[in-house]
Amino acid sequence: MLLSAKPKTVLAGLVPAIHVWRRICLAVVLLTIASCTTDRSILINRTCPPVGEGYYWPAEGLPGFYTRALMRMNEPSLFCGDRLEESYRFLWLHVYARPVAVRVSRTKDGAELEAIELSGSGGYDPGVVTQRIKRQLLAAEWQTLEQMLGRADFWRLPTREERIGADGAVWVTEGRRGNTYHVVDRWWPDNPNYIALGRFFMDLSGMTFPGDGFPKVRQ
Repeated sequence: MLLSAKPKTVLAGLVPAIHVWRRICLAVVLLTIASCTTDRSILINRTCPPVGEGYYWPAEGLPGFYTRALMRMNEPSLFCGDRLEESYRFLWLHVYARPVAVRVSRTKDGAELEAIELSGSGGYDPGVVTQRIKRQLLAAEWQTLEQMLGRADFWRLPTREERIGADGAVWVTEGRRGNTYHVVDRWWPDNPNYIALGRFFMDLSGMTFPGDGFPKVRQ
């Protein structure tokens, strides 16, 4: 009787431990799922600091040459201030090509686009503004933009990836929706939906990515 009672006692002691491990494993799985599906937006900064890296980006910042390009374009910040409209901006910086930014905004009065091209290069001196395009967006165009953002899962994409290089181009997309902000920074992106989103911004502006790396206005 004593020999048979001992294994039962040991087994009884293992049961609670097994339940604890199951709970831990379940918690890890749920946290992993949440990290992959959670909206990654952050609250905007209502007060804008002086123009510079803290003006355009959150505390962790992005490389300084991104900021230099936006400053040369005299672009507003989407991260700070009391801008009431919904806004998105696509910044394309190729090491040897002309920097381009395409910003779209929507208010109760409608949607508009402003695209800017600089004369320099993304990896060196960005240069000065060579062309500025402004136009109204059609409701159908904004609706397509929303669809492209959804397909790219923009608001859930991590801001950065480990993949980075010293050459080529970066594709930076920002979003401001109400009091929330998100930015996605990719070097030569390989996500087809994110690539399609960047190309759609360029299509809206009338610019293309030609073989020589310099965006040009379609005739």
